[in-house]
Amino acid sequence: ISYISTTKGAFSSFYGSTGGGGVIEFEGKNYTSNILGFKFGSNSYKKTFLTFMPDENTLFFTSSKDFSDNMPSSDGRQLSHYLKHNNNNTSASVYFTDKKKYTPGSLSLPQPGNYTLDELYLVSLEHKLNSDIDFKISLNKLENIFFDNALSVENPTNTQNTGFQLNYTQPKYALTFNHEKTEGKTTQYADTNWDGTWDTVFIYNEKKDINSFKGELLISDNLFSSFRFEKHDNLESFTTYNIAYKFDSFTLSYATGVTVPTFNDLYWPDTGWGGGNPALTEEKSKNLMLSYSKNNFKTSVYHNTFDNLIEWKEVPAGSFIWIPVNVSEAEITGIEIEKFFFDNKVKLTAGYEHTEDENGSSLIYREKRKGSLTYQADDYSAVTLKHTGKRKHNAAVTLPGVTTVNYFYEKDGFFFNINNVFDKKYTINYDYPDEKRSVMFGVTRNI
Repeated sequence: ISYISTTKGAFSSFYGSTGGGGVIEFEGKNYTSNILGFKFGSNSYKKTFLTFMPDENTLFFTSSKDFSDNMPSSDGRQLSHYLKHNNNNTSASVYFTDKKKYTPGSLSLPQPGNYTLDELYLVSLEHKLNSDIDFKISLNKLENIFFDNALSVENPTNTQNTGFQLNYTQPKYALTFNHEKTEGKTTQYADTNWDGTWDTVFIYNEKKDINSFKGELLISDNLFSSFRFEKHDNLESFTTYNIAYKFDSFTLSYATGVTVPTFNDLYWPDTGWGGGNPALTEEKSKNLMLSYSKNNFKTSVYHNTFDNLIEWKEVPAGSFIWIPVNVSEAEITGIEIEKFFFDNKVKLTAGYEHTEDENGSSLIYREKRKGSLTYQADDYSAVTLKHTGKRKHNAAVTLPGVTTVNYFYEKDGFFFNINNVFDKKYTINYDYPDEKRSVMFGVTRNI
């Protein structure tokens, strides 16, 4: 990956009604040669990958990865393949990944032979008609399966999405029309009477169409605006917009956003540990942000308000039954700071966030305080001190904060990194095993 950026708050809804929680944008490296690489690390981690370019217009990537995590009996393997070909104004790509992991079975007890299987297919075709107009056709399919070996029961979930996108671009504005058709299916077996037999079947099979139209407008060198109109066949239509004004080193922005419930949010079968909520409505948000950036210093202050915030909650607390609910009102107010020192060798980031729902309680799994301090002595190595503050799990449980030290080194195709150098024990999610120190090293070579 050569580039990563994040879009937070309501602004991210410009990418669609499933991006309301934030959008991560990244670009892959433009490889110009054939590369073979090996990686090894903690928890039985082993990865081999190959990038092959038979010509300047064709790229093939393949990798095989073995891994394990902190859960009992959770060894797994993942295979990934990617092929892309460019021809004048046309680009086509195919991606496939297959991930199989042997996992604990029902009641979180290790069951020999139990596994989860995830398969993802992505196919896309892009064509540029002229300097102003281009279109894209895409298909993706995701299948998740949990298999119980002792009971010979397979629980599959499938999501398939097809899309068509048409773009028209001018120097001062851009317009996009997008059509998506999504289909979700699941078959879940459960032992509802606790007799050792999974004989109760829960099924959902749902479809929806989404049509959207969005536009971007550069009003002046300092003023930018955009809008998005979206229509779901099972929801009312809605329009969101954002506007940003830049003056000197400051940027003031305001945005509205909508996040719609997913199929799993709405229809996931209740097999005894919670399920979907068909009564969920779309989540609406407003975001006001003031940012300042100059030289080696950046800061932003933001205030987000939500109506019908979608949040999975343990109901009641301590029951291990989780369902998605709409929180009538919620607010998130925070500040983030980034500063470089000593010729950019030291980087400091810090953030504080206050969250509150309609009852005055904090939102779950959002830390109030976070920060990091990175020292990069040269172009090859860096040490990072990272702090994550306390996070609320439910009304009765708050996860403690943690500070860890990470080290990274890379030179001449060889890399080495340690996460959690001092093996600090901490928990990301309640009732899951503690995180531990992890070590990884590897080498890449042109061939």
